[in-house]
Amino acid sequence: MDITTFHASRRYAEVKSGRIAYLDKGRGPAALFVHGVPLNGFHWRNIIDRVHHRRRCIAVDLMALGYSEIAPTQDVSFTAQARTLAAELDRAVPTPSAAERNLREVLLLQQVVQQ
Repeated sequence: MDITTFHASRRYAEVKSGRIAYLDKGRGPAALFVHGVPLNGFHWRNIIDRVHHRRRCIAVDLMALGYSEIAPTQDVSFTAQARTLAAELDRAVPTPSAAERNLREVLLLQQVVQQ
């Protein structure tokens, strides 16, 4: 997938933290792609091209990275990032599979440990 196609496919989710940029491509059980710092969702384009025919691929831009839009005072700690990812999963995958529920539990555990 080239950069023009990726940018044209970008969507935004309105969550408590702001407007989170993401790509949603494919069908089947959801696979959430989370980039490292200082990258963005475009980092996963080649993998998404290979698996979107059997998985629903959701590649997010973390807060303060890529094309996500947040307030200048928004907390971007690991805990806040985990909370935002959990909110995005709740929005994008309202009826999760067992594996997706496990990912949500890991994200929630991350929040608890950091508090």
